[in-house]
Amino acid sequence: MAITADNASNNNSFLKKLERICKEKQIDFNHKKNNIRCLAHIINLTVQEILRCIKAEDFYFILSFFYNYFIFQFILINCKLACLKKKYMHYCSTLV
Repeated sequence: MAITADNASNNNSFLKKLERICKEKQIDFNHKKNNIRCLAHIINLTVQEILRCIKAEDFYFILSFFYNYFIFQFILINCKLACLKKKYMHYCSTLV
């Protein structure tokens, strides 16, 4: 069993209480090991902090960098697929 929640301190209190109840019922539960912090919440907090610290022109530079990076990756993947397809077609034609 695992619990996924945001990072509020009341969740820690809940998990500690749940651990005590589970131990009374002889159910294996550890409030630290079985607590999965919400990744989306952590990413959201991180992005908010980054946005708070950068200027608008920096933000547009970062966006354009990632846009160009993903376009490059897309082209690279398609080139690899085209090369694989060409090799496969050549291989198939040698079998006939």
